[in-house]
Amino acid sequence: MNNTNQKYVYKNYISGLKGFACIMVMIGHYIGLYKYAEKFPADNVLLNIFDTFYGSKISFLLDETFWVILFFVVSGYLVSMSNISSLTCFIKKSVMRFLRLGIPVFLSIAIIFVIYKSIGFHTIETNTLMINPFIQKAYSGEYNIFQVLISPIDVLILGDVSLNSPFWVLREMLLTSIIIYFLQFLHCKIKKNSIFLSIVGIVFFTSIIISNVVFAGLFGYIINLIEKNKENKITAEKFFIFLAIIFSVSLYFIPRSRIACIFFGSLILLIPKLPFVCSIFSSKLAQYINKISFDIYAFHWPIFCSIGMLCLIKLSTNTGLFVACIISSAISALTTILISVCFYHFIEKWIYVLLKKLDIKIGEYIK
Repeated sequence: MNNTNQKYVYKNYISGLKGFACIMVMIGHYIGLYKYAEKFPADNVLLNIFDTFYGSKISFLLDETFWVILFFVVSGYLVSMSNISSLTCFIKKSVMRFLRLGIPVFLSIAIIFVIYKSIGFHTIETNTLMINPFIQKAYSGEYNIFQVLISPIDVLILGDVSLNSPFWVLREMLLTSIIIYFLQFLHCKIKKNSIFLSIVGIVFFTSIIISNVVFAGLFGYIINLIEKNKENKITAEKFFIFLAIIFSVSLYFIPRSRIACIFFGSLILLIPKLPFVCSIFSSKLAQYINKISFDIYAFHWPIFCSIGMLCLIKLSTNTGLFVACIISSAISALTTILISVCFYHFIEKWIYVLLKKLDIKIGEYIK
């Protein structure tokens, strides 16, 4: 069972999927202008088509919470590539994971605070144009520099995401990473196959009732486990047959987000068998989008609520609300991509270099 020393072969399409998921989350949030509106004074052929689509069985394709699941299935899959051979290594990995998330969180929230002070958030002002609690509840308070200074603790430990609500998943992402690291540690230490699989099964199915994010991340871990241990008869076919039985019995109380994990887990296993699809997600563009995926996730919402809403308010009088929403979303998306590219090249990339050096130094010290 212990294949923890097996060399990890990097798969480009996996990263491409993660970048694609971030783009779909951004689109889902922007469509929320209309999708979550209780009152949207516009009569438009395109809106009628959207209403028809949104009432259909495939409306989940424009649901940002659906694509968040893909992001965390892939994240769990990638985190599980770490080999944890000792308790000291487990602690080091957990601390490095906190820093890996915490430093970008701090610096991105510092930029968001600058946006707040210079441009401001204009979500509440849109109340005169439409009734949309999804938008108008965002950034409805006052913010101070102290919140910026403690943002890594706030976001990753306390779960306070008032300065950027999409960060709500990061605390659970950190927790999921730590759980996977600990399972990897047990994988290395427990010699008996049945005992280890029993522990994984208990943790996995407990997560069904705890958290969408934890469940999605552990699902990615299970997919990785399947791939590493085919010779031990943990086949994908048997695993999915087992899950199908569990879920068919439990569909009444298991949310759709849990079912999405099966869909995306199947994608990870299926895409290598579809060369054309695999080449799309392995392309240079898909890889680059993955590189800036955290930045897109970090900045798309505050930019939408500041620059986007300001554009919406200024344009709606002359263009009408529907056209103003389209222009506002387009400007928000372009601005998000621009800021994300700059943040990645001038800040985030160097953070990773420093953290990698720190990781090596700590590893040498431990040895």
